[in-house]
Amino acid sequence: MKTGEVLAQIVKVRLGDMHVFSPKTRFDWRVSVSAEVHWNGDVKQLMAIAASSKQAKSQPDRNKDRMSYKHQYCQIDLTQVKPEANAGSDKATHELEVELDATIVRQQGRLAEQGMANIYDKVVRTLIDNVRILTRIPGARQG
Repeated sequence: MKTGEVLAQIVKVRLGDMHVFSPKTRFDWRVSVSAEVHWNGDVKQLMAIAASSKQAKSQPDRNKDRMSYKHQYCQIDLTQVKPEANAGSDKATHELEVELDATIVRQQGRLAEQGMANIYDKVVRTLIDNVRILTRIPGARQG
């Protein structure tokens, strides 16, 4: 955000969600499976495609300021999201995303499909454990 430089343009398609209700914390969470593709073309071209789609949503542009770090098989992104000036709100929101390394998930999934030794369960469990730890931070419990 400080430099104004666009670092990446990504087209993201959500394939499915699983919502997790966590009554002993202040946080419920969602496991989503998405496909992401880097986009090197003109953003206006994407906007035209989205506008002509029957599934297009009218979502205002959002400016994201993100910090990321890696831990085990996960990337953790902390993002501050600010709406565009003309979106009618100036309130920033904050998002936390824990993302599995897709390469290792696919690699270990292939090994599991072939009946070969793998750590697929360990990789997935790492994601769940990281989320569970993050929901246990001080002040995250209800009551």
